[in-house]
Formats: sequence, structure tokens, C-alpha cells
Amino acid sequence: MTTVRTTMVSNSDRFIIDKDSKTFVELLDKSAQEFIIPFGVTRIGEKAFYGCSSLEVLTIPTSVTSIGKCAFCDCESLKSLEIPAGVTSIGKCAFCDCESLKSLEIPAGVTSIEEGAFCGCESLKSIEIPAGVTSIGNGAFIGCESLESIEIPAGVTSVGYSVFDFCLSLSTIEVVRNNPEYCSLDGVLFNKKTRKLISFPAGRNEKEYNIPPGVTSIEEGAFHYCSSLKTLTIPAGVTSVGNAAFGGCSSLETLVIPAGVTSIGDGAFIGCSSLKTLTIPAGVTSIGNFAFGGCSSLETLAIPDSVTNIGNGAFCSSLILHVSKGSYAEQYARKNGIKLVLDSTKDSAQNVTIVRNGSETQRDDRHRGKFQENTFVPRVKRDSGSYGALKSSEKDDRDSCLENCLNELYSMIGLDSVKTEVGSLVNLIKVRKLRERKGIKQPSLSLHLVFSGNPGTGKTSVARILAKIYKELGVLSKGHLVEVDRSGLVAGYIGQTALKTQEKIEEASGGVLFVDEAYSLASDSGWDYGKEAIDTLLKAMEDNRDDLIVIVAGYADLMEKFLDSNPGLRSRFNTFIKFDDYTADELCQIFSSLCQQNGFSYDNDCKEFLNRLFTAVYAKRNSKGFANGRTVRNYFEKVITQQANRLGPNVSNIGDSMLMQFTLDDLKTAAQASFGKEK
Repeated sequence: MTTVRTTMVSNSDRFIIDKDSKTFVELLDKSAQEFIIPFGVTRIGEKAFYGCSSLEVLTIPTSVTSIGKCAFCDCESLKSLEIPAGVTSIGKCAFCDCESLKSLEIPAGVTSIEEGAFCGCESLKSIEIPAGVTSIGNGAFIGCESLESIEIPAGVTSVGYSVFDFCLSLSTIEVVRNNPEYCSLDGVLFNKKTRKLISFPAGRNEKEYNIPPGVTSIEEGAFHYCSSLKTLTIPAGVTSVGNAAFGGCSSLETLVIPAGVTSIGDGAFIGCSSLKTLTIPAGVTSIGNFAFGGCSSLETLAIPDSVTNIGNGAFCSSLILHVSKGSYAEQYARKNGIKLVLDSTKDSAQNVTIVRNGSETQRDDRHRGKFQENTFVPRVKRDSGSYGALKSSEKDDRDSCLENCLNELYSMIGLDSVKTEVGSLVNLIKVRKLRERKGIKQPSLSLHLVFSGNPGTGKTSVARILAKIYKELGVLSKGHLVEVDRSGLVAGYIGQTALKTQEKIEEASGGVLFVDEAYSLASDSGWDYGKEAIDTLLKAMEDNRDDLIVIVAGYADLMEKFLDSNPGLRSRFNTFIKFDDYTADELCQIFSSLCQQNGFSYDNDCKEFLNRLFTAVYAKRNSKGFANGRTVRNYFEKVITQQANRLGPNVSNIGDSMLMQFTLDDLKTAAQASFGKEK
């Protein structure tokens, strides 16, 4: 290899070394299984062996004194490594995702274990931290699933957050007795000076734990993925709960947040799927992004009036919020389509009566009270199911995008069964990715789908979201949606249909081809060209199965006819998602959502009329012309037209409030125009 930089030298096109700094820059042969770093190199550069996934044996010369950031990141086949005694510096994420690394000795001269240094080393069973180490960075050992115990030296004065996240076998964290900053109580790590609980080992498998009195703060990720914990007692003196503090505590059933807590962090209770009872103290002012995401057993939650900020995806879609009239929480719930119970008789959210499973419980107010750029952020590793650190902003963005896609789906009105099916599909793909990563054989799986249901039930919207989800899960390269019907696939002459269909297939490559009213392609007529389109689709689904998803949609009974029209169709589709008609209540919610999105409002008389109207519309939904959400949107546009007809003759005397207010007459007149008579 020849390079224009005179300071660089290469050897047999396999690697690059910077002669001036004596830095090993990069191993170019990413498929190498064995490699010896030339003697004389003093530093292993940033990402020098990044992605050398086949590398099993590596020899580092004794001349090396420094290992750079992400130096061995993703060397997943590397089983053992001897670090020279002269090394004094190991960079951030240096051994990130070295999944096969079983043992490693850190040289005595190292004084700092940087952020994410050993994250994702899931086979690492033991590691000794040298006595000279003074600091352990954020997420340093995150995802070391086989690590059983660890001892923190006396000289350590700084331990970051999420250091031992997802160390699922870790049962105890010990601290050398004369450490002035940290201590271990029954294997749990605390900061003595700040009275902060740093980390509760996930491998303890305890069902109940009482946080000792005197603790005032729970560190970020302190109980992350402690999946055995069912009951946790937090002392009254705690005033701070960090991000993701209880994330993934899937068995946790009940929890009381102390009165002194004023903020619930990002993902604080995300994935606490068994949590049934939770009291938010009246002093809380902020609820972070995805704070209660995935709390599927939590049916109701009272939000105090003190809350003035709620982050994206803070609540799962099934949750019913109890809020005060005019509160910030009410505005948030209405804007995001979250079900709510409005209490207009109180000035605060204290003493709200909450109904759960037919019984009433009274809120007890006696108990009231990311790192940024170039730093480590804990995450669930998407492609293997193990846990590691974000190695780039791209992965951080992809995880965030997946959460946003799921939140967009869960915030849609109704569609409960659809959300469940999509959630199961996401879990299935994640597990398959884990099996693939570990080399476990598994049967082939078709990810093509059949959407069945009446018009206006959100099939296209869900398909568009699902395309993005597939992209974030690594199933598709682009994640876009190409929507077609019969007219977009079928031509008028022999041979043209295949070409026309193939053009749409190529346009959809890397994404989802959504065929609406797919049943129209199947015909009993021998001369119909729809059969040619079906044959072309079938071939493309097989030839492009690694980067193309086909979703066919239409009426349930007609889709059965479509699947029976060709022997190869039914075998290509093994996931069927049914879209039920919206209920009368959901139709009202859709109308309300359209009004909020466009700044319109109406009074209680209008609300009562809308309830009667959509109840009648729903009762006659089997009649011709009913199209679920589409029907609501058409009616909404009719109401806007009627309002304009009412205000138009006297535009000079119209105030802003009149422009944004619907009257009962507007609704009634529009109902006559839309449905034939006043309801």
C-alpha cells in the first residue's frame, strides 16, 4: 500500500503505523484471525482493531504503554489477551463488546478505568482492579454478564453511574475497608460522603430489599435490570432518583416515592411491567422521557398539579391519568391522546380516589415527600440482546429512533390488539438477532404481513411506522414505505404488468411495499392481468427477502380469497394483524384530537352531541359509507366548512376566539350534511 503521508508506513497492505508517534493506527485486514503488533510501537491508536470480529489471537509487544479509545471494540472472537506491564492508560470503550474475552489482567500502572472500558465483555468472569486505580468511569463494566464479584480498591475516589449495569451474575460488590469514599453494605455499593446508593448487584436474585436509612440519593441505573426484586422500600430521606434507576425491574409490584423527590428521571421505571401501584408525591415538578414506558400493569396514575414538565413517551398507551382540570398534565394527556380522568372539583392532585379492578384506594400523601457528546450512554444492545455501551452517536440515534417509533404507535387512538401484535413482532426479531449473533440455528421466518380490516382503521399509518421499526431493528436498510393499489401494479397489455410491478418493487427496495386492496389483484377471469402482478410479487418476495417487506391489506373476507388465489401466497405470509373498527368512544377521541391539532375547541353541549352522534354512527357502521377514522375526518372538515359559512357574512366583527370555536349548530348542520339527518 502506498500513502501520501510520509509519516505513515504500511506493511503488506495489512496495517498502518505512524512512525513519528509510534502509534499502531489500524489493522486493515479485518478478516485476520491472528496478528502480532510490531515491536517498537508504544501506543495502540483509537479504533485500531475496531470491528476485527474474526481476530482470535493478538500479541501486544512490551513496548506499548497506552491503549486508545475503542482500540479493540467489537473484537468479538478475541478470547484472551495479555496487556504489557508497562501500560498506564486504557481509553474509553477500549475493549467494548469483546464478547469472548474470558480473562484479563489490568497492569498495575493503570490509574483510571475509563468509561465503558470493558462494556459488553459478557464472558469475562473475573477481573482484578489494580490498587493504584483512583477512578472508575461510567458504564465501565456494563454488560459483563458473567462477572460474579468485584473488589474496589482503597484508592478509588470516583465511581461513575451505571458501572455494573446488566452484570446479571454479579452478586456482590466489595470495597477495601479503608476506602475513605465508598463502602459495601451486604454487597451493595454506597458512597459514604454523599450518602448515595451507587449500585445494587443484579445477580443477587433477592425479592425484597430495604434501602438503609440515611441514604439521600439513588444513582442513575442503580437497580437497572434487577429483575427478581418484587418489593423495595425507599427511606423518607431520599430526595433524588436518577435516570433509569429502576428500569427493567420487571418483577417490581409496588413502590412509594418519598415526599422529598421533585423529579422523576428519564426511563426511571421503564420496563417495570409488573408495577401495579405507584404514588407520585405532590412536590414532583418533572417527569422524564419514557419514565413509565412499558409499565403495562399500571392501570391508573394520579399526576399532581406541581408537575410542569412531562417528557416524550413518559406513559404507556394503556395508562389512565388522573389529573386536575386546567393542569399541565391535562394538556399533555389531551395533546398526546392519553386517556384521562378529570377532577374539576379540586385544586391539587392530592387525595384522588383511584379505582383499580373494581375497588377504590385513596392516595396516601403522607409519603410525599446523558451524558452528552463523546461520553458513555448505557443501552440494550440491539443486535445481540446483550448489553453494552453506545460506541457512536449513530447507535444512540438508532435506539432513540426505535423508542420514538414505538411511542408513535402506542400513542395512536385505539388499535390495542394491533399494538400487542407489533410488540410481539419486535420481541421476536430481537430474539432472532440474538440467536443469529450466537450462531444458534433457527428456522427461516417470513416477516411479510397481512393487514385485514375495514377502511380508515389506520392500516397505512401503522405500516409506515412498522417500516421505520424494521429499519431500526436492522431488518431493512432504508425503512421507507411505498403505497400502491391495483392501478399502480397492473397495466393494460400482456407483459406490461410485470414491468410495472417490478418498478414498484425496485422503488420499495430497502423498505416496505404496502399493497392496499390487494384482493383486487385476484380475479376468476382468465384474462385478468392481476395474476401477473401476484406472480411478480411472489418472485420478488423470495429474491429480495433480505431487504424488502411486503404488506398486503384489505377487507378480512376478501383477503382470504386473495391468499387462496395462488398456492405460494399463504406460505409467504405468516403474520396476520386484524384492525378492528373504532368504537364510538374512540371516534369521539379522534374528533377531539383533530380539533386539538388544529386549534379548535367546543363546549360541553357539543361534547354531549358528539357522543350521541358517534354512538349512532358506530351502531350503523355496517351500512355503506362508514370508514372509521376517515369518516371522522370528513365530518371534521364539514364542521370547518359550516363554521366558515356561519362566520363568512360578518368577517369584520370576528374575534380570534370565534375563529377557533365550534358551536352546537356547526356540529348539527355538518352532521346533516355528512350522515343524512341530525343525530
